Formats: sequence, structure tokens, C-alpha cells
Amino acid sequence: MFESNVGSKFNILLPQNGELVSAMNMNRDEKCDLVIVYDEDNQKYPKLQNTIRVLLTN
Repeated sequence: MFESNVGSKFNILLPQNGELVSAMNMNRDEKCDLVIVYDEDNQKYPKLQNTIRVLLTN
């Protein structure tokens, strides 16, 4: 777990399929949170296969 300030930057590898990235209000705080899914066909980064990353806004 980590904390950040407004304007923080994160280095995150995005999946090639843009449909696997979505923004939604997951914790009902009226802010969009980012959900990234790496499918099992991720040949370029095999360590990320079948992984989900969630960035919650604060």
C-alpha cells in the first residue's frame, strides 16, 4: 500500500487491449478509480498474466 499527493505519477504498464483498462467509482466517494486487468495472453510481460491492479483516488 502507498500514499501519494495530488499530481503524483506512477509508472504502470498498460495492457495492449484498451478494453482491459476502465475507470469507475469503486469505493463510492464520487471519484473515478482506475482498474487495470492483465489477461492470460500477456506474452510481453508474463509476470503480469492474470493480474488486476486497482488505483483508488483519495
